[in-house]
Amino acid sequence: MEYCDIKILKLKEQFYFGIFNQKYNICPTADSLLGFKHSEESKKISQVNIGKTLLEETKDKISKALGNTVFVYSLDRELLLTFPSSRVAAKHFHCSCTMILKCAQSQNIFKNKYIFSLEILNINHKTTYPNRTIFTYTLDNQLLSTFSPAEVASKYFSCTGDTILKYARSRNIFKSKYILSFEKLNNDFKPISPKIPGLTIFIYSLNYQLLHTFFSATAAVKYFSSSRSTITGYARSKKIFRGKYLLSLKELSSKE
Repeated sequence: MEYCDIKILKLKEQFYFGIFNQKYNICPTADSLLGFKHSEESKKISQVNIGKTLLEETKDKISKALGNTVFVYSLDRELLLTFPSSRVAAKHFHCSCTMILKCAQSQNIFKNKYIFSLEILNINHKTTYPNRTIFTYTLDNQLLSTFSPAEVASKYFSCTGDTILKYARSRNIFKSKYILSFEKLNNDFKPISPKIPGLTIFIYSLNYQLLHTFFSATAAVKYFSSSRSTITGYARSKKIFRGKYLLSLKELSSKE
């Protein structure tokens, strides 16, 4: 056995190919198919397999041999299902393998009621907050609705369960007009404004009742399906917008 620098490895390999009669290497040139010819038997086998489609059963067997086991849990960490691979799990849940693996690696809530994992989870570490009640308030602390559990709130607002839980924990303003909480709020509670760069746009009715607060001009543009210049222009001039709104860059009082 001879040790050599990796830079001259191919040269050394070819050198010993020339000295010894290689019995195991069927290619006469190192790191190349140069000089190699397929046997007639190999050509026949390759021609037979051209255009051949694997059966689903065969694909499943390959997937099981090469794939990772996917464990499916409920939100309270109860084991519901076990799949031998992400492909089998994807077929069951009618989604892509990429989605299954992404949720399994991050352990984010899937379809608001499942947790995927590539390993067995500790059943003693249960997630209790998804089953808690979600209180929904306006920005002036008026209770609008109550959802139990969080899954119901996520369906109502068309977002993920993780998003509902995130806003309920932080009590940041949700969708520019709601406050979510795990418990009832006091009348003196003040919402936490998210730190979003840009202008804050306050939307009032013609009798100076606050309707919406957008923490960036972009959010207001999307809401009104308008342009940035139009929104900022009306906010600076305080002219009546669309016949029924007053836009402003600061909070207004009826005196203004």
